[in-house]
Amino acid sequence: MYIERLIILETQPKEKRIRNIPFSKGLNFVVDADGSAKGNNVGKTTVLRLIDICLGANDIKNIYVDSESSSKNVVLEKYIIEHKVSVILVVSTQFEEGPEKVTYELKVDLYPRGKKYINGTALKRVDYLQQLKDIFFTNSSSATFRQLIKKFVRIDLKGDNDKFLKFLHVITSNIDYINIYSTLFSFNNDSVNEKAHELSERLRSLDNDMKVYKRINAYQDENELHQRINTLDKRISKLKSDLDDLVNSQEFKLNEEEIAHIRLQYRKLQNELEKTSFERDRAKDIYDEAISSFREVDKNVLETLYKETSEIFLNLNKEFSQLVEFNNQLLVNKTSFYESLLLEKEEEVKQLKSSLDLMFEKNKDAILLIDSKNVEKYYDIQRELEKYQELSGGVKEVYERVKSYNSERETLIARLAEIDIDKEGIDKKIEYFNSYFSEYSYSLSNESYLIYYVQADNGFPLGITGSESGTFSTGTKKSTILAFDLAYLKYAEHYEIKGPKFIIHDVLESMDDNAFKNLVDIMNRIDGQYIVAVLKEKISSYDFVSQEMIKLELSTDNKLFKV
Repeated sequence: MYIERLIILETQPKEKRIRNIPFSKGLNFVVDADGSAKGNNVGKTTVLRLIDICLGANDIKNIYVDSESSSKNVVLEKYIIEHKVSVILVVSTQFEEGPEKVTYELKVDLYPRGKKYINGTALKRVDYLQQLKDIFFTNSSSATFRQLIKKFVRIDLKGDNDKFLKFLHVITSNIDYINIYSTLFSFNNDSVNEKAHELSERLRSLDNDMKVYKRINAYQDENELHQRINTLDKRISKLKSDLDDLVNSQEFKLNEEEIAHIRLQYRKLQNELEKTSFERDRAKDIYDEAISSFREVDKNVLETLYKETSEIFLNLNKEFSQLVEFNNQLLVNKTSFYESLLLEKEEEVKQLKSSLDLMFEKNKDAILLIDSKNVEKYYDIQRELEKYQELSGGVKEVYERVKSYNSERETLIARLAEIDIDKEGIDKKIEYFNSYFSEYSYSLSNESYLIYYVQADNGFPLGITGSESGTFSTGTKKSTILAFDLAYLKYAEHYEIKGPKFIIHDVLESMDDNAFKNLVDIMNRIDGQYIVAVLKEKISSYDFVSQEMIKLELSTDNKLFKV
């Protein structure tokens, strides 16, 4: 599938074409005529973004929001919304007119709540992407359209990049890349790919579940759980031994309910004894105080009191001697009362102690001769034992779940290993790809590279190295990425793999004259398109760059949207 043209269209107040950018086979330059390496926001990269949006990218706001500075072009945003601007990408199976040519018009509204259309039919995004996959790739692949198309549309390459084989978001799994490259390179037939992907997806889902389960249950691996279980079980055995040292735990268990009742009654008697002992001690304190204060009253004081009272009450009918006798009688009564109360409480304490001793003696057999001091200790150990048994049970449950997970994981890996992958056929295909990749990379960057198929379980499927040095530079130039993508076009043509016939790169890096000339020569020998943004001053002096290769020339006076 080729890109024929890109159209920018106003739909309000009436339909009006703002741009009609044609593309052709070979080199297609979008030029910034102002000559700033940083760019002047004239829209050369936006042209590429518009193509990507028509190919399902969901970041329409990046047309007027700078991804690095987050600054917004308010004028452009207002223009797009007010004039209901849309973009149309025309793609076709071939440039030449004829009965075999099939053309698709991909239209996307750039304003909020806009729609997506294929050949005039409005579609939901999920249906839009599914139809794009049918148009550009084999639909039997379980890889998504956006996963596959990102290999052909590289807009956000930040300078040198040694991760160009991993062209998707960093969270993309190796399993996804296995499926993607198997589809792109047609390493296996569709049924094998589907089976491998299904098993790989189940394996990934299982691994994700394991990560969550591990985090929730706070463990590292199966061996850690095994050691924790051993330690807990040893602690449980020690606690059981401690119980056996106090009493025969099996016999104790048989009488446990009876013992619980006896301990309750025993505790009630103890509480009553404590209360009565307190009352007795209080009565004794008051009695002792009364005894110490019992003495002959000072008659002079009483006589003075009597005379003062007589003066107030003239008809007082009591003699002074009677007053003395009354006072002495009060002290006698107080002492007598508390003496009687003290004797009563002492008797109660005596009886309660006797009852406690009798209960203990009577129930010695029921509590299996447990010393009263060890009863509480027994229950303390029993409570600790229950706690550790509960902990051990929880860890054992996790351990069994992990063992089950690991067993299922091993089964899935074994089934993946049993899949009949044509490794010999894959090696031949890689060899064919490298025949062009090594040539193109040397022509464009003076370094020859090759890729190889990695056969590790669920590892990244491709590796890259220097054909001579055996190493790969950590700062891969864009020219090497370009060599890889151009080699793929040649590879796909040879193996008749359905897919895009174009490559889209953002801002071609500096190349020397010879490398640039080699690029032109390579494109003349490839049935495909290379669409790239470039500074005009970079190509203006090259006589091997024709005017027909320049598809759009932008400047501050001629911006993409003309606003």
